[in-house]
Amino acid sequence: IHKSLGLDKQDKEITYLKSDDSAPSIIHPTATIAYLNTVLCNAKELEDKYIDLSATTIKSITPTSSKSFGTLIPNSFRVIDKNKTENSQTGTTLDSIGEALDLHQYFVLLGDPGSGKSTTLRKLVRDQAKKAMTDSQARIPVFINLAQWSSDGKDFLTFIAEQFRLQGITSVHIDRTLLLLDGLNEIAAQFYSKSVMALEEWLKTNPKTAVIISCREKHYLNCKKLSIPSVHVLPFDNKRIQLFLNVYLGSESAEILLPQLGSESSVRDLIHLAHNPYLLRLICFV
Repeated sequence: IHKSLGLDKQDKEITYLKSDDSAPSIIHPTATIAYLNTVLCNAKELEDKYIDLSATTIKSITPTSSKSFGTLIPNSFRVIDKNKTENSQTGTTLDSIGEALDLHQYFVLLGDPGSGKSTTLRKLVRDQAKKAMTDSQARIPVFINLAQWSSDGKDFLTFIAEQFRLQGITSVHIDRTLLLLDGLNEIAAQFYSKSVMALEEWLKTNPKTAVIISCREKHYLNCKKLSIPSVHVLPFDNKRIQLFLNVYLGSESAEILLPQLGSESSVRDLIHLAHNPYLLRLICFV
């Protein structure tokens, strides 16, 4: 049994199987190769200019007793239970966001404005497309802006189908994709909670699909959350600032500018802005 995403028949159909169906072995059809080539062409600049972001990842481990017997725990003891939950978290430091894909099949990518979330998703799209060009078993990456979902009012399945059609993605099994959903915080406030619940349900019914969802950290922490791991982008360290300046300015200009950024000990110096990739790029162009 399958659910079609409503394309033409023959070879121009995206087969959307239920999670209990197995994904067939695929040799990429011509349309898929054309799509991957387009992805690689559009993101060519990232190959030379992207600086890997460091991050931490946290996967909460919720004690069974909290779920099964939460209603039986007196209020005075729930503080203890909460502390127990907070202490039952595992944390890992990553040198790149790509490493998170080795740990989590799906996760939320969190960071400040300008920290490089969207750029990172696009770089991951390119990396995965490059891999898929030579590996028929590799996932097909699909970048989708979630702001477009909130504006059209469609359910998530219909929205995904439309995005696949618009990007020319055909004959791709949903279980074989890596969905990179950008801008959860850009969903309109009045639709946010409902959209998160719909996305949560979709993830449960499609457990074989790999998914990365980006969101501004403060927004995510203050709103309804997904029950999946999170990866937290860290600010640029001095090494990454140096690499960034080398890439955008060249080594000679970078050596000149770096001392002008000042010291961490001075709250007025530019070095504090330089830890943010977007602001550092602005400094390079000033």
